Amino acid sequence: MITRKEAFDCALAQLISIAQVVNNGKEKLYDYALILKAKSVQPFICLQPLDYFQWNENQSYGEKSYAFAPITQPYNTHIIGMCGRPYFGEVGKFEIIKANEHPAKWIREVLTKQYMRLSYDCLGVLDKFELAYDTSFFSKAHSEWIKYTNKEDDEIIYFPYYSESERKRLFDSFNKQAVEEIVDEYWQE
Repeated sequence: MITRKEAFDCALAQLISIAQVVNNGKEKLYDYALILKAKSVQPFICLQPLDYFQWNENQSYGEKSYAFAPITQPYNTHIIGMCGRPYFGEVGKFEIIKANEHPAKWIREVLTKQYMRLSYDCLGVLDKFELAYDTSFFSKAHSEWIKYTNKEDDEIIYFPYYSESERKRLFDSFNKQAVEEIVDEYWQE
């Protein structure tokens, strides 16, 4: 288990990391998140910019699973808001998991072997994400993830765990006023 504050700081680090990749127009993004219903099954569907979740109600196949990079509204604030504001006194459970030990092979594979590939249109605007296998010798994928569960919503969310030094490096590399504004808006004791 980790504290809600540490989970919030990791969510903030993820927002900063994603913003830096997207603002620089890079092709690959390792710092995505995964959200699924408690009984989700394959395949993953990458949520595209301006798309919204459309859970599959077909019980014989279970729920579809979504991988997403929280860049566009409302998903860019979904995780940080969930960590920063306990709704109605109900706080889900935050725990650190080792991705290569996840019991579900298909989730383990996404968390350890895949990255989010970004595509840009002719004007340089981000227009598509897709999961792709990491074929590099030195992977940048995260080995530890935060798993958030909330019984009321029946949701499970995975997002990268950042060590204290990684968080500090990301916070120091970003506009300090912007970081303070995000904290002021989303963090509640």
